[in-house]
Amino acid sequence: MQPACICGKPSVYKKGNIVLCRKHFIQNIERRVKRIVGKHSMLGRGDRIAFALSGGADSGVATCILHSILRPRKDIKYFAITLDEGTKHEKRLEKAKKLCKRLEIEHHIFSGKKEFRIDTAFHSKKMENKLAASTYGGILKKYMLNRIARQLHATKVCVGHNLDDEAQTIIMNFLRGDSLKASRLGFITNSSTKKERGELFIPRIKPLREISQEETKLYALLMGLPAEKRNLDKEGLRHSVAKFLRKLEARHPGTKANVLHTYEKMLPHIRKSTAEREGPIILCRICGEPSSQETCRTCELWMASAQ
Repeated sequence: MQPACICGKPSVYKKGNIVLCRKHFIQNIERRVKRIVGKHSMLGRGDRIAFALSGGADSGVATCILHSILRPRKDIKYFAITLDEGTKHEKRLEKAKKLCKRLEIEHHIFSGKKEFRIDTAFHSKKMENKLAASTYGGILKKYMLNRIARQLHATKVCVGHNLDDEAQTIIMNFLRGDSLKASRLGFITNSSTKKERGELFIPRIKPLREISQEETKLYALLMGLPAEKRNLDKEGLRHSVAKFLRKLEARHPGTKANVLHTYEKMLPHIRKSTAEREGPIILCRICGEPSSQETCRTCELWMASAQ
C-alpha cells in the first residue's frame, strides 16, 4: 500500500523518508527553487530575463516557477525565446507557444536557418571527429541563444538545466580533463562577462540546478506542462555518464546532489588554477561573435557541415 503524505492525503512522490501529496510536492519544488534564486542572487533590479523555452519539461518548469516569482515585480521585465528547429520539432514549438499564451508571456520565435543561415538540424550528421549529434546541437543552440538574447537586450538568460544535467556535465568535464570548461559552470555562468568584451556574453541562470530530472518531470505532469521524455544520443559520452549516475543514485540515494555540492566546494580552486590559461575574448573572423579563438566553434562546425 502506498504511504500517505503527513497531511493524510495520497502521496504522489516518495524518496527515502520524504512522502508528499500533490499539493505539498508542488510547494516543496517551488520553495526550493525560490531559495536557489535568492541564495545565488539570480535576479536584480532592472533585469530583462529571457526564458530559453524549448517546449520541453525542464525549460517549461523553470519558466513557470520564475514567472510566479517575477509577476508581482515591476522592476524586472521578462520574455521567452524559442528556437524553431524545423518540422521535426513542431510539437515542441507548439507546446512553447501554448505555455506562453497560458502565462501571458511575450514570446519571440527564431529560426536559425532563416535568421542566421544556421541549420540546427545538420548536427544529426556525424563529422570526421565523431562528436555526438547532441554536442553539435548544444553548441549551436548556445550560440544562437546568446546572440538573440543580446539583440533583445536581455541581461540574463534563464535555462532549465536540472541536477541530472549538471552532475553529468561535471563528470564529463573531469573525464575529458577539461578544467577550463569545469571552471565556467555554476548557478550563474558569468565568468566571461568580467573580461574585456564580456558584455557580448549574456549570463545564464539555472534555477533548477538542485532539482532532479525525476522531480522536474513530475512537477511538469502535475502542473499540466510539457513532460515528454528526453532521448540522449546513445553514442555520446553524456548517455554513458547518465546511465552510470542513475545506477549509482538507485543504490546510493543522494549521489547526484553530492557530485554537485562537492564540485561547488572545489570550484574556487579550479577557477584559480585555470585563471592564467584563460585567454582574452576575441571576435570570430567569420561571424563577429565573441570567441576564445580566431574562428568560433559554431563557425567551425558550420563550415564542416557544408563540406
